[in-house]
Order: sequence, then structure tokens, then C-alpha cells
Amino acid sequence: TSCEEYTNDGIPSFIQIDSVDFYTSNNQGTDYQKIYDVWVYIDNKHVGVYELPALFPVLYKGQHEIIIRPGIQVNGIAATRMYYPFFTRDTMTVDLVQDEILNLSGELTPTFTYMPQTTFKWMEDFESFQSDLVKTTKSNTVVHIYSGDERDMEHGGNVCGQIVLKDSTTYFEVYNNEKLYDIPSLGDNVYLEISYKCDDVMTVGIYAYYDYGSNIVQTPIMRCNPTDEWKKVYVYMTNTIANYFSADSFRIYLSGGSIAEET
Repeated sequence: TSCEEYTNDGIPSFIQIDSVDFYTSNNQGTDYQKIYDVWVYIDNKHVGVYELPALFPVLYKGQHEIIIRPGIQVNGIAATRMYYPFFTRDTMTVDLVQDEILNLSGELTPTFTYMPQTTFKWMEDFESFQSDLVKTTKSNTVVHIYSGDERDMEHGGNVCGQIVLKDSTTYFEVYNNEKLYDIPSLGDNVYLEISYKCDDVMTVGIYAYYDYGSNIVQTPIMRCNPTDEWKKVYVYMTNTIANYFSADSFRIYLSGGSIAEET
């Protein structure tokens, strides 16, 4: 065994990150994201993952390069945290002082965007006051465009899609109208980002089409639990898509409620 001598006599410096910023460009959707934590590297050495807002010690002093990567909860599960591969990292050179707090705010606030090579295969923001989500043959209701008060639009848009279930409409299943082709299916990262608010369980999954639609496989991926506040979820689709690597095309579906039994 060996002992490593601390460069600062074991007296830590502190870094404080209360919040981060995220910006989108044209055709990238809303800048509403749910960045739960930050992955921090100092001089390219990983020092930890910290949930926001964060205040943490580091055994460094003087001038150092800090890299910060934004972290998400995969499928909305707190135990499956990772840095999001489609977001950029923020790199800065800072001066750390022992037993003092470096507050990364103002001009130093960590700021992220989508990686330049990110491809958006499908986007539905309902801002055209039409919906690309159409009902399947199983569904007895459709998506309506809804514009409510300010709290209803906390997801970052001006309108949203709404599905209402009642006595005569007990089950919904909708998917994107146009099939999706050329989806990476050999292990490349594939995610679906959804902002949602619902009072019943909603299932997210895919339809995989073979032989130009003559053979169809439906697979659920995750369930969104009821919430009375807007949530952003990052649905991990990589492995599911890879399982159907020979499919011609895909559709993404949302479903919920119960199918009425025939009498």
C-alpha cells in the first residue's frame, strides 16, 4: 500500500452549484429540461455526482479546470442516474481557495445545449394546433389541443396535447402518424423526451414494423405514474430498439385507461 499526499494538507475548498441553464436552437423543441444532478470532473478526474442544489468539498486549491456534465434520471427512476449523452458539457478554469466557497452562479452558472450531432427524428410540441399523434384502432378517444392558464404551461410551451377519459371514452392509445425510419438500432443512444402531467398511469412503448407492415410487434417500455405537476422524463429506448434491429420502421405510442369488455 501507499499513501498519497494531499496537495492542500487535507483542507478542502468548496463548490456551490444551485442551478444550471439550458438553451435550445431552432427545431430543437423547448428548453424545459429536468437536470437532477451534475457530474463534476477536476483536471479530467471524476470527483463526484451531486444532486442540485449542491454544495460539496474538493481537495484542490489554486487554479484548476472543471468540467460539469448534466445528469438525468433514466426513465424517471432515481436509482438510474447518468449524465445525458445528448447534452454538452461546460468547461471552465477556476481558482479554488481552501475553506472557502466558490459559487458557480451568474456568469459562472453551468450552461448546456444539445450536442451538435444530436438528431431529432420526431418532435411533437402541439404548437401548430394540430397533433401528429393519431389514435390506433384500440383507442376510443383522440388527442385534443389544450391551452390553459400559466401553470398548465409550465412545461415550456404555449399549448399541450390533452386526452380526456370518461364514461364513453375509457381507453386511449395514440402513436405518431408517420412511421420512423433509419432509427439507430446497433446500440447507439436512442431516447424519447416527454413532458407530461396525468391523473392515471400512462404507458410509453413502440411498434416495430417488419416486411413493410405485414408483421407488427408492440412493446411497452415504461409506465408514467400519475402526477399533478409537470414532469420531464427521458425514456431509454436504446436496448428495445436494438432488440428489433431488423425492423423496417417504428412508431412511438402512448396508452392508458382500460379497454371496455364486450357484452
